[in-house]
Amino acid sequence: MDRSAFRQELEQSGLLGDEAVSRRLSDASAAHLDGPALARLLVQDDAITPFQANQLLTHKGRELLLEPYILQERLGQGGMGQVFKAVHRRLGRVVAIKILSPHLLKDARAAARFQREIEICARMSHPHIVQALDAAEQNGLKYLVMEYVAGADLGKLVKEIGPLPLEMACHCIHQAALGLQYAHENGLVHRDLKPTNLILQRRWEHSRSKNKRRLVYGKVKLLDLGLVGFLGRDGETATPDGLLTQVQEIMGTPDYMAPEQARDGRLVSPRTDIYSLGATLYFCLVGQPPFPEGTPLEKLMRHQTDEPTAVEKLRPEVTPRLARLVRRMMAKDPEQRPRTVAEVVAELQNWKRPPTVLIPAPPPQEVKEASQAEGIAGSEDTPGSSAFSTLEIKPEDARLVRDAPLAPSDSLLWYVLILGAVAMGLVILLVLRTLL
Repeated sequence: MDRSAFRQELEQSGLLGDEAVSRRLSDASAAHLDGPALARLLVQDDAITPFQANQLLTHKGRELLLEPYILQERLGQGGMGQVFKAVHRRLGRVVAIKILSPHLLKDARAAARFQREIEICARMSHPHIVQALDAAEQNGLKYLVMEYVAGADLGKLVKEIGPLPLEMACHCIHQAALGLQYAHENGLVHRDLKPTNLILQRRWEHSRSKNKRRLVYGKVKLLDLGLVGFLGRDGETATPDGLLTQVQEIMGTPDYMAPEQARDGRLVSPRTDIYSLGATLYFCLVGQPPFPEGTPLEKLMRHQTDEPTAVEKLRPEVTPRLARLVRRMMAKDPEQRPRTVAEVVAELQNWKRPPTVLIPAPPPQEVKEASQAEGIAGSEDTPGSSAFSTLEIKPEDARLVRDAPLAPSDSLLWYVLILGAVAMGLVILLVLRTLL
């Protein structure tokens, strides 16, 4: 691709208006470069992303523009479509955009389901649910604009560092339960709770220790309400359109699906979500789903007939009370589970927040590359702030994350010092009284 064609792609993508791109193109030192060389230079300058460069060089620059947003990275892909990280051209706000696959636009059921997801997301406003910001149709594409979360889903996190510390696992599920409680109170059940639908914010911050960075965990947010059902008067669910769920259709994920949902996907209840949330807690504690072996059909059958290996056998440090909660949440009979997710919230609310972990600061380039790579639909606490850049945990760092002691807060440190001073004073007083 020559320079002129590359510039045309930049113009069609909306990137030509970017100050950094314009400045580089007008630079005399780049005047002799062709399209691929210019693309490499712009990526090195952080003016465009590698994903954008690939789109431009394959004559797909126009596909990067969904006014007023410019797509930056592909975050994921599923049966219904793709999710991209994008930025608002004028406001600079980073968002996530879910685009319905073009071939599904001709499928009335898929289009109706996507429209339902848009409507559901628009109704949800809670700190532990990914917020919908906008929805539109452009260039023949239907899309949903959501807040962007800098972080990782729980499935990815467990894959990186292994079973989560007890405090972290309980804290994550507690926050997910808060979002789920809000959905239930608004007449909705999720129907597809699993680790990859729970997103944990995390960021790196500089610590007071020399050459240390602090890995700080934020909120857990509930993602992907596309399979949500609406609660009827009897507490069970039905879809708003009979076309959306046929008699034999089962929605959900076999590793985390409640027995009654596997038998009849139409008649689920809040307690169905509680089962799936319990199975997700099980996964976070032991690093594997309740029934890790077998085909999807075999897993569905085992959820109905078998008991999973007790969580305390796979992880002895799990407390008896926590083990009982997992068993109750995953009871085969819905009547034996907690009546509402509010009971789960109450059981988990006393677990302390996850640890702040001190890890040696990585090289600046490593931080930069990892920050560009990680992100999921949700919100950044401070868009554009370098203090909130994210970093993947390397496998060799997993032990540091699991075994590092909790970093005491300043208030706790002062408390310990005061107690120490009081104890020392009492010892001196006793010694003096003995001598006298």
